[in-house]
Amino acid sequence: MAEYSPQNNAVDIKELDVRVRTLEHDSDENKKAHKEIYNRIETEAKERVVVSTQYSFILSKIDGMDKKIDDLKAVPSKRWESIVQSAITSVAGGLVVAIMAMVLNGGGA
Repeated sequence: MAEYSPQNNAVDIKELDVRVRTLEHDSDENKKAHKEIYNRIETEAKERVVVSTQYSFILSKIDGMDKKIDDLKAVPSKRWESIVQSAITSVAGGLVVAIMAMVLNGGGA
């Protein structure tokens, strides 16, 4: 162990003072860095809420589009059914008229 002397004590105090200043500077820099990190995390959280809201809106739009697409796919089949129904009605009506004409004209002979 070094012998105590006022010169050694003065050097130790100066060295401690430098170390304390360095630690205080590092502490201030760390506080700034932490604040920046927390600000970034907060910004990311806010942006994530916005993205989540937009995503939910997009999904609801897609669900609505699915229903509209299903409705549009059903239209041609409804038209086809209507055409077939009209054709059957026409044929049946023609048969009824033909049979009535035969009956009224004397039994078809």
